[in-house]
Formats: sequence, structure tokens, C-alpha cells
Amino acid sequence: MSIAFDEAVANRFIHDLRAAAELLARQGWDRMNARDDALEDFTGGHAELFMELFLVESADRSRLAGALEDLADQVRAAKDRAQEEHERILTLAAWQERENERVAERASAPTGLP
Repeated sequence: MSIAFDEAVANRFIHDLRAAAELLARQGWDRMNARDDALEDFTGGHAELFMELFLVESADRSRLAGALEDLADQVRAAKDRAQEEHERILTLAAWQERENERVAERASAPTGLP
């Protein structure tokens, strides 16, 4: 049984995962600046709640970026294993072809003489 594996799709997926993780990380700086601007004139309970929500969002964004990076690493590992399997299949096919030739040679000269 053969499982189709498209290396180009895997490469694009890895690229997109890493790009999304990087975008999430970069958004942190913009959001931190926006938080600082908002808190200049914002005090009291609402400011504390705003700050708590900012911290939750920041932690969630960071975890998501990390998860995307981890997934990219896993796809890269699967891609590497698929390439190794493809090479193994090619090696086996080449060996099988040589073995078939040896069997045909033995069958054509059962005494072992040419």
C-alpha cells in the first residue's frame, strides 16, 4: 500500500505555519504598545481587568505561536521520514530488479554453466 505524500504541499504548510507563528509574535509588540497607550488614562477596576485580559491574551498568543512552531517541526519530521521511506522503496525496487535478473540467469542456465 502506498501513501501519497506531496513534498511541495508539506513545504508550503511548514512555511505558512512558521509565518503565522512569527506574525503572532510580532503582534505582541503592537499590542503591548496599544496597552500602554490605553492605560495612560485608564485607572481603577476596569484598568485592572483590562490588564488581566491583556496578560491572558498575551499568554494564549504565545502558546499558540509555540504550538504552530511545534506543528511545523512535526510536519518537517514527517516530511523527512517520507523522504527516507521513498528512498527505501527505491532501493528495494532496485534490489528486486537485480534479484529478478539473477533468478532469470539461473533459470536460463540450470547447471550454472553459460
